[in-house]
Amino acid sequence: MKKLIMVVLVVCIFAFAACSQQTPAPQEAESSNQLENPVIEVQSIEEIKNKLGDDIAISLPDGASGMKYSIIDNKIGQIGFSWQGDSYNLRVQKTDALEDISGVYAEFETTKELSMDDYPYTIRYNEGKEGVSQWYDQGNKTTYSVSMDTGATEAKLVAISVLLIPAG
Repeated sequence: MKKLIMVVLVVCIFAFAACSQQTPAPQEAESSNQLENPVIEVQSIEEIKNKLGDDIAISLPDGASGMKYSIIDNKIGQIGFSWQGDSYNLRVQKTDALEDISGVYAEFETTKELSMDDYPYTIRYNEGKEGVSQWYDQGNKTTYSVSMDTGATEAKLVAISVLLIPAG
């Protein structure tokens, strides 16, 4: 009988030891499956140009404020800013042709092909809501877009485009 109790006791000890082995917490196991944030905040236009190319022409209008600089996926420069009471988002990317890099996914009521000093650009907008202006600089192979999440009008998109287009 003593042998039987001893055997049961030894089995229980091994079972308890096996159960007490630590396994990683679910959060630790899942953290290796999480994706890195593709948006890296930077401090200036110069940092964007250093990363994407010094030949990219980037400027902001006089009176712009609240700038937030970032780089998306190591290939798109982004500057959020306010100007004349509205919020804008400027994006730039080296490309072989014009691409939609705006990040605005909306059906637009109005689309207009315009030009400034023979420099073509396109505006698309929903009056008083979202809007985008896009252009391509063939000289430095760069796509530009400036967008508004709200308050877009033809006049506002034209005004900001004329100030941001490198030919201006």
